[in-house]
Amino acid sequence: DRAIKRSNDEASAAASAGEWIPVKEKKKKTSDAAAAADTTTTRKGDNTLLLQQTNSHEYHLDELLSLLPNLQYGMDVNPKFTAGPTGVEYTLGLTAFDLLGVELVHGWLLDIEDAQDRHTAEVIGHRTYNELIELVIAGKDAGERVDVLS
Repeated sequence: DRAIKRSNDEASAAASAGEWIPVKEKKKKTSDAAAAADTTTTRKGDNTLLLQQTNSHEYHLDELLSLLPNLQYGMDVNPKFTAGPTGVEYTLGLTAFDLLGVELVHGWLLDIEDAQDRHTAEVIGHRTYNELIELVIAGKDAGERVDVLS
């Protein structure tokens, strides 16, 4: 709450000091009073935008701080084998990388020049690691049911 209040106070001080530039330029002549009212409205809108950006940043920072203790145990990354080295499913754990501006890459890729990998890529499609594991488990369960029926 103190951080939000401080951000509001800083935004208000900047606006009252005339540090905000109107978003739209006037295309037609208007009275000084109308222009001043429009500029005031624009500055107020800019303050709202600044506050929204600050709140968003604070939210992500809180999210990151809540994640850090869990990172000591590792992090679940769900790669997409056919989407290149940056192809991963977004999870909450990736927030840390995003906020720090670090691009996460993986090496679990298929070589489409290799005939076997090309066939594997066709079977995998755009599925993630977790989706493929679910298919393996479903296949194993189905196989066990067939064995019971036989």
